[in-house]
Amino acid sequence: ALVTLDLASVYAAQGRLADVKKLTAEAYSLYRAAGLEERALTAVVVLQDAIEANRATEGLAVAVANFLARFPYNKALRFEWKGE
Repeated sequence: ALVTLDLASVYAAQGRLADVKKLTAEAYSLYRAAGLEERALTAVVVLQDAIEANRATEGLAVAVANFLARFPYNKALRFEWKGE
């Protein structure tokens, strides 16, 4: 699922928001099926909301992927996005 979000960040940089939307939905489904905690899934929801509002950026997609890569090792992490 991390590779999916990494690819989504590349697509976001290219302005391919339809592809970002599709990949983010896939990543959400994969993480949910794997039993990722709801508060970690919030990061993906933030990205999905940004996509719907046409505000998704490469930076946000990278931040979500980085957060989800670190979360299994530190369950105390909280996703925060202050924008670019």
